[in-house]
Amino acid sequence: MFYRSELKTNAKRLLAKNYWWIVLVTLIFSFISGEGFSYGFNANYSNAFSSGFNAGYNNAANSGNSSFNGNYDSAFDDIDDILEGDSDNGTQAFDYGRTNIENAFGRLVAGTFGTVSLWILLITLIITICAAVLDIFILEPLNVGCRRWFLKNRTQKPSMGEVVHIFGNGYLNTAKVMFLKNLFTFLWTLLFIIPGIVKSYEYRMIPFLLAENPDMNYKEAFERSKALMNGRKWDTFVLDLSFIGWILLTSLTCGLLGIFYVLPYIELTNTELYVCLCQGRDNYLRSSNV
Repeated sequence: MFYRSELKTNAKRLLAKNYWWIVLVTLIFSFISGEGFSYGFNANYSNAFSSGFNAGYNNAANSGNSSFNGNYDSAFDDIDDILEGDSDNGTQAFDYGRTNIENAFGRLVAGTFGTVSLWILLITLIITICAAVLDIFILEPLNVGCRRWFLKNRTQKPSMGEVVHIFGNGYLNTAKVMFLKNLFTFLWTLLFIIPGIVKSYEYRMIPFLLAENPDMNYKEAFERSKALMNGRKWDTFVLDLSFIGWILLTSLTCGLLGIFYVLPYIELTNTELYVCLCQGRDNYLRSSNV
């Protein structure tokens, strides 16, 4: 059991104790959690799409150029008969020329959109693979590293080296466990979303567990997180809802309030939640050195 007010009070005290370093680490964490990366992804995707479209269009136009030009010239040579007064030949020439033009445009359009579709498919595949590799091997280990920093910050002033500590200690295991966490959450989300939300709360403590023990195997990490959150998922959900007012205020300040107060406040509260669940409320209150 835990009380939101106790977690938040301790989080505020920690924020006041080591403010600027907490803000910096929170910025790193918010980026690797998706906000900063999402912006970069969208920008890169737009640039890639534009490049792919232009290349595809140019290739299609060049490949169909001779056919199109030939039909075009033939059609308008025949249409000259109309201008010279040969109505019978001119009518036939006009119909034939119109058919040639329609066929030429049809081939050009089909070739263009076929090539563009191929480029879009290829670019999307490359971006997806690169994003997945970046997330698995860089962003998620950094996610765990930030959790480690927040835990250390409770009793000391940790160096920024704690954020990258995972890369030299249990790195591959951490990457594997976090990948499985995200994969299982995604698969549960396919079952009408709600099971995915429930599982996301069940797996919520896995990054903290890995932050303290990077070599913990995935079965133990999942089991321990499940045990910690057993009977507490709803209370944790309510804890998340309690920050809605702060999030609304953040939107009114163009995100500045979030950077300098709300996001650090939320992350420190989440850290206090993990410690409280591990120690039990009574031990947590006795041991909290904030």
